[in-house]
Amino acid sequence: MSDPEVGTNQLAARLTVTAALLLGISTIVLFTAIPGRAGRFALLAVVIVLGVAVFAAGSRAFGRFSYTVGPTVCRGVGGGAIVLGAYLSGPLLVDAVGETSLTTSVLLTFLPAFLALLVLALKGVGAGVVGAAVVAPTVLVLLLAANGAGPGTTALCLLALAVAAAVVAVPAPSSWSTAGISAGAIAAAAAVGGGATPLGALTGPPVFDAMPEPGMRALVIVAGLVLLALFGALAMLRRDTAGGVFVGLALVAPVPMLVHDQMVSGRLDSAAIAMAVVPLAVAIAVACAVTVGSARQLAGRLAGWLRPSGSTTVPALLSVAGVTAVVFAAQPLPSLVPDIRLQGAIAVVLLAFAVVLALRLCGMPGAIVAAAALIGLQTMSPWRRLLAGLVEPGGDPFAHLKVIVGATVVAAVAVTWLLLRRHRHVGVVVAAAYLLAGTLADLVRAISLLGGWSDRESVWVTTTIVPLLILGLPAAVAALVARAAPTRVAGQAVAALMVVIGGFSLFKALLRTFSGANPGEPTVLTPTDFTTLTSLDQAGGPVAFGVAGLLLVAALATLSTTRHASAAVVAAVMLFGVGGTQVVLGIALQTGGGAAFDLVQWIVLGVSAVVTAAAVVTVRSSQSPLAAEEARPPDGPLPAAQA
Repeated sequence: MSDPEVGTNQLAARLTVTAALLLGISTIVLFTAIPGRAGRFALLAVVIVLGVAVFAAGSRAFGRFSYTVGPTVCRGVGGGAIVLGAYLSGPLLVDAVGETSLTTSVLLTFLPAFLALLVLALKGVGAGVVGAAVVAPTVLVLLLAANGAGPGTTALCLLALAVAAAVVAVPAPSSWSTAGISAGAIAAAAAVGGGATPLGALTGPPVFDAMPEPGMRALVIVAGLVLLALFGALAMLRRDTAGGVFVGLALVAPVPMLVHDQMVSGRLDSAAIAMAVVPLAVAIAVACAVTVGSARQLAGRLAGWLRPSGSTTVPALLSVAGVTAVVFAAQPLPSLVPDIRLQGAIAVVLLAFAVVLALRLCGMPGAIVAAAALIGLQTMSPWRRLLAGLVEPGGDPFAHLKVIVGATVVAAVAVTWLLLRRHRHVGVVVAAAYLLAGTLADLVRAISLLGGWSDRESVWVTTTIVPLLILGLPAAVAALVARAAPTRVAGQAVAALMVVIGGFSLFKALLRTFSGANPGEPTVLTPTDFTTLTSLDQAGGPVAFGVAGLLLVAALATLSTTRHASAAVVAAVMLFGVGGTQVVLGIALQTGGGAAFDLVQWIVLGVSAVVTAAAVVTVRSSQSPLAAEEARPPDGPLPAAQA
């Protein structure tokens, strides 16, 4: 039986999605071109109203539009238009108010988008749930910073938000559980300093590094890691992919330094000891549960409380042990061991243990450990520490670089091949793509250094964008044309990941351009960005073509949602689409002046009009639900869209 969420006319659905993408780009172009605030407000009002109408059409099963293109397409297109209009209205409200307090500016900037995401979450849209969960802790941090809150106050407020999120997430599995896990993981990670808060993971030093009181630092670290362990258990037991991603990013990122190849000297203090307490406690608890029957029964009852009718098994407990080994290598190890090479050796041993365990375990437990090992191999780069000082330059200033990059590439390819042969789970595929993207960027960076490349713009594009295109374009094409559902899902996930990495890399470049901030080396959210591009003010054709390539990846991935819905793709396109389009328009205006901007504007508007007209004609010429009902044999089954 066909999927009732898929429309009866795939051509109409794909034309509708293409038209929606082009109309979104046209909205950004017109928003930039219209000089007055009144005209911009009118444009955004029209976009939001049309988005509400299209979204509402998705709930009318017997409407021609929903019947033809599918309810999923209606909700995706309508929800995207609502969020786009709300997002653009935030800065416009700040401009309309004029000079005001920083707190008011933060609220006006984020409140429209947050309300739009919250409404979509209440309507059951997965992207709205995750988006609202991401925005809430980010806005809290900005508001606290705007009001001059100290690091201790900020950390405690974030922990309070994480506790509130746990209260929401624990009672029962639902969309609110996903929101609680995601928001709580981000808040707890931001408090500890390890994590996934977009601003903090790009720029921050950790909050606790600025705390003068050792007791406060230890409290924040232990409480934050305990909450992260709780959210991780919830995500594992409830198969919550979105929540698991945020927890994984928080736990596997090195703390206290987010830079993945930053060498941290041993620093045994209260923070380091506190950071080791939770992983060691988890390891001891797992060992007891595996070897002692009564402890295993207690673990089973705890799992049943966190997930109704759930239980635990020895493989599941071993998977927790594997993840704990990766977490220990990422977080407390650099502070506990002063010798850099010994750090690297221990990290390699722990990662090897996780890889072997992932190869031995089957099913979901093995897939979880495999994903953690792949991400940890990228974020920690243990070879840099293990091989430090072991290579004699011998007159070659790049001897260390050649050996380290060579070992990194060989290890990444070998581990990826082994784990993908064993586990074809989409999470493992995405983690492997994350590792390969960072490894490709590292390889290209080494080639550029050895070749003496001097053009910063070209180096930034080849290291930051090209690896994303190499992995993202085939994934997006596979998501669009593959017949097997697992291949489509994996292609969508990998394409969404590449687009998200590109979006955060652009965000880093914009931060350097407009604020003078220096986010530094690659971080957990931008593994391919080596910051060779200091500003977008001087960007030209290479950057524009690179960003346009990622926009193509986003477009192909979005077209694949007509056959299989994907909240990850929708969220990634919304993250990258606005910034990417604005960067391309800015480069066109900077390099070619007003004439080039006008040319791009009319091309976009013209193509949008043609594709929109084709979509309307195709939908109108498709069979209506009433005609399909009349053509149905008396005893024939209902069409899937009406069933």
